[in-house]
Amino acid sequence: MSRIVCVASSSGCFPHECGCGSSDIRQSLGFGVICNDLLNVGAACLSVYTDESLSNLGTVDMLAGAAVFFENIDLGLDVRVSGLVSSTLTELQAIALALECVPSFCSVDLFSDSQMVIDACKSESLLVGPDFRNHCWIEYCHITNVICHKNLDVNWIKVKGHSGVSSNKCADVLAKDAALSA
Repeated sequence: MSRIVCVASSSGCFPHECGCGSSDIRQSLGFGVICNDLLNVGAACLSVYTDESLSNLGTVDMLAGAAVFFENIDLGLDVRVSGLVSSTLTELQAIALALECVPSFCSVDLFSDSQMVIDACKSESLLVGPDFRNHCWIEYCHITNVICHKNLDVNWIKVKGHSGVSSNKCADVLAKDAALSA
């Protein structure tokens, strides 16, 4: 049975077709609820799907959203991203959000459709592109600090986008809705 979590936010709350709830994690108390739910799962490994969505590319009206879907508790969250954004940076922000929620000392299967982000997070030596160094370095450092501080064992897994994987679809729907939310 899907669990729909609705949390007060500036953009309101609504269920998604995949059964995920929508919340603006940075403006709600939902963050604590998610962390507590994940702590109580008791699973040997948490399965987490992340995604990003950009719309109106190359315009002053460009919109971005980052999303996370926690398969173990059938719960999703999303956040609208503003400012200077790129698909890489927004995917990194989704990953950071996911890792901030998981409890310390756990194993995480982290699914992303961005091979570049997975490769970068696996090996610092791959961080050579100017886009990554200029715009993504701070988020990358935050991710590595969270992993180290929480003593997380992260298994980075590439999932093909739009391939019919239901949990990935939930993350995709959440990210699109976050990007388009006002």
